Amino acid sequence: LSIDAGKYLKISGNYTFTHPLDFKDSNQKVRVGDISKNSFNLIGNLTFAKEKLNFCLRANYVGAKLTGINTSVASNPYDKINAYLIFHSALSFQSPRKLPGLSFQVIVDNLTGQTYWHPGVRTADGIQYAPRTPQIGRLISLRIIYDFQVQNRRQL
Repeated sequence: LSIDAGKYLKISGNYTFTHPLDFKDSNQKVRVGDISKNSFNLIGNLTFAKEKLNFCLRANYVGAKLTGINTSVASNPYDKINAYLIFHSALSFQSPRKLPGLSFQVIVDNLTGQTYWHPGVRTADGIQYAPRTPQIGRLISLRIIYDFQVQNRRQL
């Protein structure tokens, strides 16, 4: 789904429903334990300052992931890995005409610094292998980007 909400705002998103089953043999279906049944992404892009500045905000939701008995990760001591909703943002600036093709970007992943987890390996038992692994907290990165194609397009 993608919507142009005016000249400067674009909104897009998607939703995924999955019912993952693992066929251990021809008679037995087992729920795959490390895949969420529901997930969605929502993205908003706002462009301003004569299209030189762009602000992007993304939301990612991942539903609970069933684990433990009657799943493909039966030895996991947790019944589920909790659902999470995390936000990411990026602010981009395209340089003026004197420096064509150059842009700068500040990116913040996991904007709120939320603690969330992913399931451990399939043999996770809470003794030898971790049943869940923490994911990275807030991460701020800076990018300097140069588009070599801009010079070629200007010459055409």
